[in-house]
This record gives sequence, structure tokens and C-alpha cells, in this order.
Amino acid sequence: MKNDVELSNYKKIRNLVSKNKKSLNANLIRKTILQKIAKGHNQDYIDAIIHFFNVAIRNGDPDAKELFKEVFYDDLVKYCGFFEPTCIAMQLQGLDDIILIDIRSRRLPADEDSVGYKPLLLMMKNTFYHAKFDIPLLIIGETGTSKELLAKTIHSLSLRRKGPFQEINCAAIPESIFESELFGVIPNYPGFHNPKGMKGKIELANEGILFLDELGKMDKRLQAKLLKALEEQKITPVGAEEPASVNVRFIAAAQPGDLGNILLDLKYRLGYPDIMKMATLNERLNEVDDFIIDHTFTMLCKKMGLGNEEVSLSKATKTILSNRRYEGNYRELENVLRGALILAFGENRKEILPEEVQTVLDSIELSSGAGKRNILLNGLEQGKIGITDAIDYADKVKASIIEDKLVNFLKGGDDLKSAFLAEGKTESNYQNFLKKIKKITGKGIRDFGKIQ
Repeated sequence: MKNDVELSNYKKIRNLVSKNKKSLNANLIRKTILQKIAKGHNQDYIDAIIHFFNVAIRNGDPDAKELFKEVFYDDLVKYCGFFEPTCIAMQLQGLDDIILIDIRSRRLPADEDSVGYKPLLLMMKNTFYHAKFDIPLLIIGETGTSKELLAKTIHSLSLRRKGPFQEINCAAIPESIFESELFGVIPNYPGFHNPKGMKGKIELANEGILFLDELGKMDKRLQAKLLKALEEQKITPVGAEEPASVNVRFIAAAQPGDLGNILLDLKYRLGYPDIMKMATLNERLNEVDDFIIDHTFTMLCKKMGLGNEEVSLSKATKTILSNRRYEGNYRELENVLRGALILAFGENRKEILPEEVQTVLDSIELSSGAGKRNILLNGLEQGKIGITDAIDYADKVKASIIEDKLVNFLKGGDDLKSAFLAEGKTESNYQNFLKKIKKITGKGIRDFGKIQ
């Protein structure tokens, strides 16, 4: 009965939207809904809106995001507070699992003061109020934990929701052109390919939000320029003599291991240590594994143009997927499912069985250091690999990890000695630290491209 009412409300509102599609007359839409559905009672009106979005989200309604921020946001906040608008905003951006994990695993109680309700409320409140206050924000999370989707959710809940949302990946753009991408280029700038110049991402985000993904990968020199733009709300395009004013809210994202690569002043200007932290997929799987697997599979099927009725996952397959640890979080899980799905279709089957998933996982393991480690351990247990070979392999792995860390650290122009002392170590221990590096890697610090 409830589904019939939801569908009826959805169709009525959808017809109103279709009639007002060109101008999207919000006042007319709200007024007509009140007349036809709510009969002047606010609670009935809000129920109708919530039912509309329940169906719209399930159906993937292309106008749902625009309707949320242009037409219904103010009423939802006025009559519902933070909970319903935040739920809808998260689901519209694809963050269903953050909401439903807590609800399903803790059987959401009616009493808001109960222990089970608090984790959900905390995530929802943090999202809503970080959106409400027009200040810079730093989101921390591993790769593939949906940091960008959280930023888009905050945008849709913020005072700037009707303004633009621009994004830039600080790790994906070559350093040589990053400054022009960020700050723009004046017309007729010598050597620039377009005589009309170019607007930078900051200017394009004017009156809205600029999302800086992988901030920890940005060059320190550019970080200093970004800090100035953030503090002064002014930018100087490449080739310009005078700065131009902008009105932009900055939201940045970084992986936990990259926090040390962000300039201290910039990090604190972004609100640190007040941050939004994204849980890893493994942490979420500990809550409700089947829901996560099913939801990710459903999203993948939509991307590949498949209906849920066309393909399925066996119970044993879900068990294998739930017990795996994912370094790449959702992206890795989705890629494993995609590979297994292709293998299943190759066998003319519409159900993914454990062998398909295991084939994909085996190929990942064999190509990774973790896979080689597992092979080594298995070989030791079975007596196929000697103890000296194992120790030799472990030494090589340790040396490789240290070399990679040092190369990346020094590449950023950082001073190793200063970083060592900043961690509370003494200068007398620094030489011992260098000797330890040489003992493990067989290389002096000069070999890593910088004299200390």
C-alpha cells in the first residue's frame, strides 16, 4: 500500500516538473503539490516530497538533484531539520552505504538518545553542519572512499548549492600546466595555445565550491599560492599584473599518508584538525558486508547497462568478496566484480560463481607485492622455499619500501633532516638514522638525489 502511495505521489510531482521543465517554477510546483496532495497540511506535504525522492532515487530520475536544491531543499530543512535533507542528499550523490550501514546493522531505534543511533547521527550532523557553515574544509580518506561524493553532497546542502561545483585532481595534472589550470591565463599570453586566454578552476568556481582532490600531491610552491588565494579570495592569472577578486569556498581532500606533504599554514587554513574522515571499505564491510557487496554490484550493473534480473551473485561468491581486504576500496571491489562478470558471461552464465572471483583475485595477488609475500609464506609452510631465501626476500622488500618513500619525499623538495628533527628526534641520532638507511638499502642519502 505504501509503495502505491509513493508511486502515485511521484507521478503527480513528476508531471508538475515536466510542465515546468523550462523555467522550473519552484513556487508553482510547491503550490500545486499543496493543493493536490497535501491539502494545506505541512506534514502531508513533506511526506509527499520524501516519498517522491524515495521513488526518484530508485528510478535514477535525472532531474532529482536539481529539484532537491532548486525547489525542495528549503522546505525539507524547515520542517525536517538536518536528517531527511542529508539522507536525500547523500543518496542522490551515491553515498547510500554510509546511511544504510548504520540503519541496517544497528536496527535504527526510535529513541534518538540510544547508543545505536549515535554513529548515524554523528555522520549526518557533521555533513549537514560542515555544509551549512561557509568555511574551508579538509576531507581525509584513502583512495576510493568516495571523498568526491561527500564534497558534492556538502555542496548540495550548502548555501552555495545553486552555484557551480568545480573539481581538480592535483595528482593528475602535470606541474608545468597546473598553475594555468588553477589560476587561468590572460588573453594573448605569449606561447599560450588560445589567444582568448583561459579561465582557471578557481574563477570557474566563483560563487560556488572548488574541490581539490589529492591536495597532498600538489607542489609546495603552488600550495603557497593556493593559500594566498584562499586567505585573500583573490587570484592572479598567469601573465596578469593585478589580482582579481573571487568568492569561492575551498574543499580539499587528501589521503592519510599525504597529510605531511601539505603546508602547515594551508592545512590549518582548511580547518585541520577539524576534518571529515571517510571510513575505508574494509571498515564498512565489518558493519554490513552483504549490503555493501549487493549495492556495489547493482551500481556496476547500471554502469554496464545490465538489469539486476540479468545477472546475480552466488552466496559463496559474496562470502569470498566480504572476507577480502581491499587496498583500493570501492574501486578495487568494483573492478573485481567487473572482471568476474566478464568471465561469467564468457561461460554463458548469468550467475557469478566463486571460481570467477578467485581467478580475478589470483591475478591481482600475483602482480602485487602482497601476492608475492603470500606465495613466499605458502612456500615456507610447504617446505619449498628455504629460510635463507625468505630472509633475503624480506630484506629486498624492506629496502624497496624505504627507497620508494625517500625518493617520493625528496622529490617534493623537502628537507630530510628538518623532517627528522620535527618528529622529536635529536640531531645526534640523525647520523645513526642515515647509517641505518645505508645498511638496509646499500645506498647513501646522496644516491637518492639530495645531499643532506
